[in-house]
Amino acid sequence: MAIKSIMYFLPSRKRVIFAILAALFEIAATVVTPVAVMDMIDNPLMDAHMSILNYLPVLMILFIKLLISSFHYLMLSNLAAGLLKNLRLKIWEKILRLPIHFYDSSSNGETMSRITNDTVVIKDFFTTETFSIISGIVYLVIIGVIIFTIDWKISLLIFLSVPVTLILISFIAQQEYNISISIQRETEEFQNRINKVLYEIRTIKTSQAEKYESTQGQKIIKNLFHLSILENKIFAFIQPCANILLLFLFLVIFGYCSIRVSQGSLSAGQFLAIIFYLYELTGPVTIFGSFSAKLLKFMVSADRINQLLGEEEEPVISGELSEHLLASKDIDVQDLSFGYYDKRMILQSINFKIRKGSVTAIIGESGVGKTTFFLLLERFYQPSSGNICYGGVPIEDFALYEWRKKIAYVSQEAPLMQGTIHQNLTYGIDNCSNEELIQALSDVGLLEFIEGLPQGLHTNVGERGTNLSGGQRQRIVIARALIRNPEILLLDEATSHLDSTSEFLVQNSLNRLMKGRTTIIIAHRLSTIRNSDQIVIFKDGKISGIGYHEDLLENNSLYCSLVAKQEKSYNMP
Repeated sequence: MAIKSIMYFLPSRKRVIFAILAALFEIAATVVTPVAVMDMIDNPLMDAHMSILNYLPVLMILFIKLLISSFHYLMLSNLAAGLLKNLRLKIWEKILRLPIHFYDSSSNGETMSRITNDTVVIKDFFTTETFSIISGIVYLVIIGVIIFTIDWKISLLIFLSVPVTLILISFIAQQEYNISISIQRETEEFQNRINKVLYEIRTIKTSQAEKYESTQGQKIIKNLFHLSILENKIFAFIQPCANILLLFLFLVIFGYCSIRVSQGSLSAGQFLAIIFYLYELTGPVTIFGSFSAKLLKFMVSADRINQLLGEEEEPVISGELSEHLLASKDIDVQDLSFGYYDKRMILQSINFKIRKGSVTAIIGESGVGKTTFFLLLERFYQPSSGNICYGGVPIEDFALYEWRKKIAYVSQEAPLMQGTIHQNLTYGIDNCSNEELIQALSDVGLLEFIEGLPQGLHTNVGERGTNLSGGQRQRIVIARALIRNPEILLLDEATSHLDSTSEFLVQNSLNRLMKGRTTIIIAHRLSTIRNSDQIVIFKDGKISGIGYHEDLLENNSLYCSLVAKQEKSYNMP
């Protein structure tokens, strides 16, 4: 099943046919060469008329074999490159289409290993092992028939020695497989650790956790080292034993053939042809011995990739906005409930309405489901029950691309991608004019700053935007949202990590962005929420109150408590 599913990724049929034909022609040239040598040596005129013409047929065959071998290698290499490209393209598209909950339960190292290591294992198996095993079978059959035609006793001796060789090589291959699987697991763990360290290097340093991470990394590196040493020991002992056995079998056959030649029952040409064929048999026999272990390794990699490709994707992305989504409409939350995989309900039957073009603030203690509501609104997760409706239509009924195109999300982290300011501003946006960029930067108060940079818009922001201040990063994110021109704006603690000066600048930028848009704010600061059209209070996954700032101060004890806590924190010396 794994082989059948992976065959779908083979390149064009023409390449496969060319590779097969090249392999067959190479087999034919290989098989014919010893026969030509045998005829040349056993020719009675050979001794009497030594001439280059005597060698011409053999030289021609060898030259043709060289050309065919080169063509076969080229076809096989192209086939391998095409298979690897198709596999990686499919997996790349897949990981971009997988829902967020897949990444909640999967490590980055494992996913990286599938697109890098597993694809190479599959490529090597299909384009090297599969072709080699088929070619090897053809070699064995043809060479067996030819040697049997030359001398059946020698053919019997050769093919009795094949099982002994196969058993030894299979044992070596099985040890290699066991070690390689262990190395693969440790390599994945190491990739996970590297990914974590690189991504969280600032947290590691501020937490003074270098020693801990050093210990963890050393442990994995030492495990990989010990596995490599074990692998080397196995090959240091077994490989020479295998070579000695192969040499012994070769010498036995060589000695037997020499005796037959001295007795006159075997010609010199026949002897040389058998030696040629015996040499050609070592390749297929070695391949047969290691095939089972490599097949197991392939099956593991193929199953891992099939498992990834079988994961449920997000809904199919489409293009233009449907007519129903062209005009701004109300958002209606109806009996919405949601729980993560531990089945604990984060949101429980919440109901409220967000008028188009209004500003709604969602407040509450940490962990009550505020950010979870945003995730459901963006359709990163599906509700356990209930609906979020847009103009009376459940948002799940809209094409995912159409729905997310209407939303811009500004979070407290202000995430920027590695690259330039220009690339971050236009990330995921098609056909953005230079005038739109300048206007957006002007609106957020960054135009003068960016024009003063040596490389302007093409200045690199650094990993996660570290070359910029927090306020500058936040305003670039806001400028990107302005360029996107969203209808629905989600602000998640957008100014919580900023100093007072940066907060003032960012808040002015946000005010421009919020104008005329349906805005939903998660915030703790009173200055951010008091002028909202409505404030929704979450408590324990439920709604504890909805209303204006003044109304809630008079009628809602929880809101009064939250406001009092905040005022107290502001007044603390």
